[in-house]
Amino acid sequence: FEGNTKLIFIAPGSELFIFRDNDEFVLSNAKNLKEGDIFCLLIGSKADMLDEIALIREPHFSQIKSTASTWKKELRSMLEDKFSGDHKLLCKYLADNGIVRTEATIHNWTNDSSIIAPQQFDAVIKNISKLEGVSLTVRDGTNEICDSIRKCYQARRKAGSQLLEVINKAAPSREVDG
Repeated sequence: FEGNTKLIFIAPGSELFIFRDNDEFVLSNAKNLKEGDIFCLLIGSKADMLDEIALIREPHFSQIKSTASTWKKELRSMLEDKFSGDHKLLCKYLADNGIVRTEATIHNWTNDSSIIAPQQFDAVIKNISKLEGVSLTVRDGTNEICDSIRKCYQARRKAGSQLLEVINKAAPSREVDG
């Protein structure tokens, strides 16, 4: 790399605030980035920007997110207690019980605090609740966990809308010289 070049790797499904040609910020997936787009990153925090806003705006967001994360805590506990930290063994066990994902996905589920829920979370969490040795909290709480996940996503969408509104009000218009 030449000079002061820096690279940032962003997962394609990551949501970003992108400044577009029409002088407006939009919330979009990283996979939709185009050459010349300007986007915002939160610096100096381990937390997600939308979670930070939701924590400020929604009085019970922390508790809701904790309940939504119960399935992950259960998998982490299972990973350590049953599989001695071996993600490959957990991955095989989950696949044998109808939860087919890559080892990398299972690793992210158990280690990435920004993940709220798996894809098709209703079915996945229902299957997790049927696993041998799962706590009563998960076994009996699948509806509450799934409702909390939906509430997390709703709070994040609301936070994103509020942030876009503030950014777009404050963004200076770019005048085109003619």
